[in-house]
Amino acid sequence: MVPLRLSLAIVLGLAGAARAADAPNPSFYLVNRSSQAINEVYASPATASGWGQDRLGDDTIESGANAAIRLLADGNCIYDLKFVYADGKSEQRRKINTCNVDNISVTGPALAPAVPAGNPAHDPSFRIVNRGQRDINEVYARLAGTGNWGQDRLGDGTIDAESYRVIRLPAGQCMWDVRIVFESGPNLERRRVNLCDVTDFPVE
Repeated sequence: MVPLRLSLAIVLGLAGAARAADAPNPSFYLVNRSSQAINEVYASPATASGWGQDRLGDDTIESGANAAIRLLADGNCIYDLKFVYADGKSEQRRKINTCNVDNISVTGPALAPAVPAGNPAHDPSFRIVNRGQRDINEVYARLAGTGNWGQDRLGDGTIDAESYRVIRLPAGQCMWDVRIVFESGPNLERRRVNLCDVTDFPVE
């Protein structure tokens, strides 16, 4: 006969396991689309005061590779993330619901677009920041008022949700029309944008 105390412990243990199985899973795959290795990854609940341990330990994520970031399924989904690259620069993302994503892609530390030497006031290059939940498949930029959108500025790439990409444009002209094509749903067009005054171009 199983003692009452042991029976109660077994029941409570099974109940706890059932609750854990029902909890949303905050783990995700980190996809390194930058040009350098990621040496450290930190993921801490958004309510925490510190970053905690490096989730990679002694490992790294080479350029073009991915790795599973395992997080405790304790009911918390909202995390702050920090990625440290091989050159020592870092990138942070705040209050990400990791339970709603399978993959998070990074393309490099958040730097302002390079400005051509000798013409700092007329560089229309910008960083398009995807703050929505849909991937961006195509980006077009044309001089304002011209009739042809021209080539897709992303080429074969995409901009994943919660990611960004620098769009390089020739210096000299500042007024541009921008067209953004998402993987699903309506596209976005913005006309006569003074891109020389823009560093980040956020879309949702």
